[in-house]
Amino acid sequence: MRLPNFGDWVTVKKVAPAKDPHYPTGAKGEWVEGAYNPGITTYIGYEVTGLLGRDILEGVPMWVDRRTRNGVSAMGSMTTSKVLRIEPISQGVTRVYTQNSVYEVTVLPGEPKDG
Repeated sequence: MRLPNFGDWVTVKKVAPAKDPHYPTGAKGEWVEGAYNPGITTYIGYEVTGLLGRDILEGVPMWVDRRTRNGVSAMGSMTTSKVLRIEPISQGVTRVYTQNSVYEVTVLPGEPKDG
């Protein structure tokens, strides 16, 4: 199966906390979108759509050139903690385990659209 690559149009969704995270997962009302949130990570269900800023590699944070955040236009960037494991789930869907979170990365068909 093909893994997501640099420049792919993707959706990245947090599906679980890591088993032994450096920082705990925040609640939806506790973690503030677009703000500095020291000591906590994004909540379960947090989702961004954008372009992968680099290949997903173990030992390197995942980086997305974000176009939307939770379905709302929000140009910017999303960077995760260091990637520990990459697991293809099905065609176009990959589970990415980081130091703090577990994400599902889905490669989207077609070209990106502005938020």
